[in-house]
Amino acid sequence: MNQNDTLGPFRFHVSGLDIPGFPRRVFQFNLLSDAEADGILRHLLQPTSGSIEEKRRRIKAHCAIPIRVSVTVGTSEA
Repeated sequence: MNQNDTLGPFRFHVSGLDIPGFPRRVFQFNLLSDAEADGILRHLLQPTSGSIEEKRRRIKAHCAIPIRVSVTVGTSEA
């Protein structure tokens, strides 16, 4: 999935209405404010605790958006 890919509307499963403020492009997840993330998580009936990065990951995981993980590889001296 490309960061600029367009997402379809994500709907609240109870009412069928679009979730307000839900990102329309993948990269927009990284722009969500704490308050915006909390609102989306409430619609998804998910916890709102944690850092903004944790909240963004929780939303992506709940919506099956691939999560990019960066790995730092250290060097060992022999």
